[in-house]
Amino acid sequence: MRENLRTYWRGVGERLRAEIEADDTIVTADGDMLGWVALGVARMLHTWDTGDVASKSAAGAWGAERVPDFADMLLAAVNLRAEPGPASGAHLLDAATFTDVVIESVSIGVWARSRCQPARRATVAANSAIVSSMILPTVSIDSMRPATSPDRAIAAFMSPPK
Repeated sequence: MRENLRTYWRGVGERLRAEIEADDTIVTADGDMLGWVALGVARMLHTWDTGDVASKSAAGAWGAERVPDFADMLLAAVNLRAEPGPASGAHLLDAATFTDVVIESVSIGVWARSRCQPARRATVAANSAIVSSMILPTVSIDSMRPATSPDRAIAAFMSPPK
């Protein structure tokens, strides 16, 4: 699970952040993107912490309680699953930061299965800004959008560039 967070989800978060920061005209985007990133990472964290697999919506609600810095964004993602619509650019940026916080917290052992809260947003945001400034945006938000089938979305995202 750590490896999946460090490789797959880190790349997703970094590309999402780079895309949002590179285009200041992005005010809203498809809510599916927010749900895919925020709730996918929340689900990984839930499984890491509890050992149980929950639905994305349940993991998002659980994450909103456990990681209050991101409660607004996580609850927005849960609501967008129930009633599809646009997500704010700010929530997408928060989803990228949430990804960084979860990865760093699990990777360095700060999140030790029900024993403590994750690293604070400000600490990870400072580190993320440095990392993000070194990464060139190579994928647009449109190309990151999940396909109708989650399996196709994962396969499309994970296939090597042509």
